[in-house]
Amino acid sequence: MTRAAEPGGLQEAALDCWSRRAPSLAGLPAMLADHPAAFRLAGADDFLDIACDEPVRGRVNRSHLRMTAHGGELMVVFYRASPAADGGHYGYGGIAARTDRLRVDQVRAWLDYLASGFAEESAPRGMQTSFQYPVPAGEVAP
Repeated sequence: MTRAAEPGGLQEAALDCWSRRAPSLAGLPAMLADHPAAFRLAGADDFLDIACDEPVRGRVNRSHLRMTAHGGELMVVFYRASPAADGGHYGYGGIAARTDRLRVDQVRAWLDYLASGFAEESAPRGMQTSFQYPVPAGEVAP
Protein backbone atom coordinates (compact mmCIF):
# COMPACT_ATOMS: atom_id res chain seq x y z
CA MET A 1 0.00 0.00 0.00
CA THR A 2 1.01 3.57 -0.50
CA ARG A 3 2.37 5.29 2.57
CA ALA A 4 0.35 8.23 3.77
CA ALA A 5 1.70 11.57 2.65
CA GLU A 6 3.72 13.19 5.41
CA PRO A 7 2.06 16.32 6.86
CA GLY A 8 3.66 19.34 5.25
CA GLY A 9 5.62 17.14 2.82
CA LEU A 10 5.89 17.35 -0.96
CA GLN A 11 3.36 14.56 -1.55
CA GLU A 12 0.76 16.18 0.68
CA ALA A 13 1.29 19.57 -0.99
CA ALA A 14 0.96 18.02 -4.47
CA LEU A 15 -2.21 16.15 -3.50
CA ASP A 16 -3.72 19.31 -1.98
CA CYS A 17 -2.97 21.26 -5.15
CA TRP A 18 -4.57 18.62 -7.36
CA SER A 19 -7.60 18.25 -5.09
CA ARG A 20 -8.31 21.96 -5.59
CA ARG A 21 -7.89 21.66 -9.38
CA ALA A 22 -10.26 18.70 -9.68
CA PRO A 23 -12.51 18.23 -6.62
CA SER A 24 -13.10 14.59 -7.57
CA LEU A 25 -9.38 14.01 -6.92
CA ALA A 26 -9.95 14.91 -3.24
CA GLY A 27 -10.45 11.18 -2.60
CA LEU A 28 -7.16 10.25 -4.29
CA PRO A 29 -5.16 9.85 -1.05
CA ALA A 30 -7.75 7.37 0.27
CA MET A 31 -7.88 5.53 -3.08
CA LEU A 32 -4.10 5.17 -3.07
CA ALA A 33 -4.03 3.99 0.55
CA ASP A 34 -6.87 1.49 0.05
CA HIS A 35 -5.56 0.03 -3.22
CA PRO A 36 -3.87 -3.38 -2.88
CA ALA A 37 -0.90 -2.17 -4.98
CA ALA A 38 1.85 0.16 -3.77
CA PHE A 39 2.24 3.56 -5.44
CA ARG A 40 4.81 6.35 -5.34
CA LEU A 41 4.01 10.02 -5.99
CA ALA A 42 5.92 12.97 -7.37
CA GLY A 43 4.45 16.31 -8.24
CA ALA A 44 4.36 20.05 -8.32
CA ASP A 45 1.86 22.74 -9.26
CA ASP A 46 2.00 21.79 -12.94
CA PHE A 47 1.97 17.97 -12.79
CA LEU A 48 1.25 14.92 -10.65
CA ASP A 49 3.07 11.66 -11.39
CA ILE A 50 1.90 8.35 -9.91
CA ALA A 51 4.10 5.26 -10.30
CA CYS A 52 3.18 1.71 -9.36
CA ASP A 53 5.77 -0.19 -7.32
CA GLU A 54 3.85 -3.49 -7.32
CA PRO A 55 5.67 -6.23 -9.29
CA VAL A 56 3.81 -7.76 -12.25
CA ARG A 57 4.44 -11.44 -13.02
CA GLY A 58 7.63 -11.32 -10.93
CA ARG A 59 9.06 -8.30 -12.76
CA VAL A 60 9.51 -4.66 -11.80
CA ASN A 61 6.45 -2.58 -12.69
CA ARG A 62 7.61 0.65 -14.39
CA SER A 63 4.09 1.94 -15.07
CA HIS A 64 3.40 5.64 -14.48
CA LEU A 65 0.68 8.15 -15.13
CA ARG A 66 1.26 11.86 -15.35
CA MET A 67 -1.52 14.42 -14.95
CA THR A 68 -1.40 17.99 -16.15
CA ALA A 69 -4.28 20.47 -16.12
CA HIS A 70 -4.96 23.65 -18.03
CA GLY A 71 -8.17 25.66 -18.28
CA GLY A 72 -10.41 23.04 -16.71
CA GLU A 73 -9.01 20.22 -18.86
CA LEU A 74 -7.06 17.33 -17.37
CA MET A 75 -4.63 15.35 -19.51
CA VAL A 76 -3.54 11.98 -18.19
CA VAL A 77 -0.66 10.25 -19.97
CA PHE A 78 0.22 6.62 -19.26
CA TYR A 79 3.86 5.74 -19.78
CA ARG A 80 6.49 3.24 -18.80
CA ALA A 81 9.90 4.41 -17.64
CA SER A 82 12.78 2.79 -19.51
CA PRO A 83 15.15 0.59 -17.49
CA ALA A 84 18.00 1.88 -19.66
CA ALA A 85 20.46 4.42 -18.34
CA ASP A 86 19.23 7.03 -20.85
CA GLY A 87 16.00 7.33 -18.83
CA GLY A 88 13.66 7.30 -21.84
CA HIS A 89 9.91 6.83 -21.63
CA TYR A 90 7.52 4.65 -23.62
CA GLY A 91 4.00 6.04 -24.04
CA TYR A 92 0.95 3.80 -23.82
CA GLY A 93 -1.84 6.32 -24.30
CA GLY A 94 -3.71 9.17 -22.76
CA ILE A 95 -7.06 10.44 -21.60
CA ALA A 96 -8.41 13.97 -21.75
CA ALA A 97 -11.15 14.83 -19.25
CA ARG A 98 -12.83 17.91 -17.88
CA THR A 99 -11.88 18.45 -14.26
CA ASP A 100 -15.49 19.21 -13.31
CA ARG A 101 -16.74 15.92 -14.82
CA LEU A 102 -14.09 13.55 -13.52
CA ARG A 103 -15.57 10.57 -11.68
CA VAL A 104 -14.04 8.51 -8.86
CA ASP A 105 -14.51 5.25 -10.81
CA GLN A 106 -12.40 6.70 -13.65
CA VAL A 107 -9.52 7.46 -11.29
CA ARG A 108 -9.77 3.95 -9.76
CA ALA A 109 -9.57 2.48 -13.28
CA TRP A 110 -6.36 4.46 -13.88
CA LEU A 111 -4.80 3.03 -10.71
CA ASP A 112 -5.90 -0.50 -11.66
CA TYR A 113 -4.31 -0.04 -15.10
CA LEU A 114 -1.03 1.01 -13.47
CA ALA A 115 -1.14 -1.95 -11.08
CA SER A 116 -1.72 -4.36 -14.00
CA GLY A 117 1.48 -3.17 -15.69
CA PHE A 118 -0.66 -1.86 -18.58
CA ALA A 119 -2.45 -5.13 -19.30
CA GLU A 120 -4.57 -4.62 -22.40
CA GLU A 121 -7.73 -5.93 -20.73
CA SER A 122 -7.31 -3.34 -17.95
CA ALA A 123 -7.04 -0.30 -20.24
CA PRO A 124 -9.33 2.50 -19.02
CA ARG A 125 -12.35 3.39 -21.14
CA GLY A 126 -11.74 6.33 -23.41
CA MET A 127 -7.96 5.95 -23.53
CA GLN A 128 -6.49 7.07 -26.83
CA THR A 129 -3.33 5.42 -28.06
CA SER A 130 -2.55 7.93 -30.77
CA PHE A 131 -2.52 11.70 -30.69
CA GLN A 132 -3.19 14.17 -33.47
CA TYR A 133 -0.44 16.62 -32.61
CA PRO A 134 3.33 16.55 -33.16
CA VAL A 135 5.69 15.59 -30.39
CA PRO A 136 8.05 18.52 -29.73
CA ALA A 137 11.71 17.91 -30.48
CA GLY A 138 14.25 18.04 -27.67
CA GLU A 139 14.96 16.33 -24.43
CA VAL A 140 12.24 14.71 -22.35
CA ALA A 141 12.55 15.65 -18.69
CA PRO A 142 12.60 12.61 -16.36
